[in-house]
Amino acid sequence: LGGNALPLQYALTIQPIPMVTNDEPLSWSGLSKGLAGQSQIELSVPVTGVYHVRLEVPVGFANIFIDEAAPRGIEASIIEFDVPLDEGGYLFEVQQSAVYITTTWTATVSMKNALAPETISITPTVALNDAPFVLTILGANFQPGASLALDAADLSPVTWVNSGELQVTVPAGLTPGAYSVTVENPDGKSDTLADALTIGTPAPAIASVTPVSAFNDASFTLTIYGADFQPGASVALSGTVMISVTWVSAGEMQVIVPAGLAAGVYSVTVTNPDGKSDTLPGALLIQVREYYIYLPVVAKTP
Repeated sequence: LGGNALPLQYALTIQPIPMVTNDEPLSWSGLSKGLAGQSQIELSVPVTGVYHVRLEVPVGFANIFIDEAAPRGIEASIIEFDVPLDEGGYLFEVQQSAVYITTTWTATVSMKNALAPETISITPTVALNDAPFVLTILGANFQPGASLALDAADLSPVTWVNSGELQVTVPAGLTPGAYSVTVENPDGKSDTLADALTIGTPAPAIASVTPVSAFNDASFTLTIYGADFQPGASVALSGTVMISVTWVSAGEMQVIVPAGLAAGVYSVTVTNPDGKSDTLPGALLIQVREYYIYLPVVAKTP
């Protein structure tokens, strides 16, 4: 550079490597004047399969290379061919001839027949239905835009991490049971992992009862407060199952405690229909009511 050269400034923009997907072929074009030239572009192939390459050269002459292998020569024509590619990145190069004053071309790469998805495992395999959670699916040949279903229920949005991993948020409130996980690629190919996910319910949790003490000479209503009480839950006082139980909500139950219980301190246990339970020890004091009889004192007359 000369002594009076001005500083040079550049604007640099970093773009992600373009990806060939099932529903989005990639195309790029070029033009040369007089001298031979070449154009290179790196493309990402998300899954192993057969890809279709199309090079149109309306004017002039050009060759196309894939990772410097097997050039295809054409002149003022169109060439189309299929090529098997493994998952990964490839350098596509179009070389233009110097023989022609002008060469114009357009190259297009599209996915033709990719391998079917393969679902290998998920995590977690067991979860509760009281809150949403992230389900991770591991496998192979997952395409961008793949969908995911638990049994027949589609889940969205699905996050494509890479060809071997998908993630989706499972909402709260699913019915307890075993669910099959199905991954379907945009080309319609799918794979199912049968009974892969088990959804359960949380155990009940007793916070308090009211009243905390009562007499055994009459029946009374015992109210139990807590969380995750299921309809049909049972209540026991120190192992004695109560007959009249009312489920009010997931946080409240009521039970009629009959008269005649022996005096003492009782634990309270709530058991949900799925067998999960919680016990609040020393929660209830049963007492015997004491009665006093006052007799008049009669003075004896001498």
